Amino acid sequence: MSDIYKSPEAELHNPVNAGEYGSIEAAVEGRYHFKIGDVFGEAWSTLKGMKTKFWLAAILLVAIYIG
Repeated sequence: MSDIYKSPEAELHNPVNAGEYGSIEAAVEGRYHFKIGDVFGEAWSTLKGMKTKFWLAAILLVAIYIG
């Protein structure tokens, strides 16, 4: 028989192997490498459906500002 008044249990500590992602300690020590073009490229590819809406809104905002 289960105890309904027992507090729930969860595995809250799940150690992650840093692997290819590095760690905060490595970043603080300066052991990281990235290209700014790669960062912007990844960010651009993440915004799949927002680019058109963003540029239309930007053009509309500039048109209103000029007008």
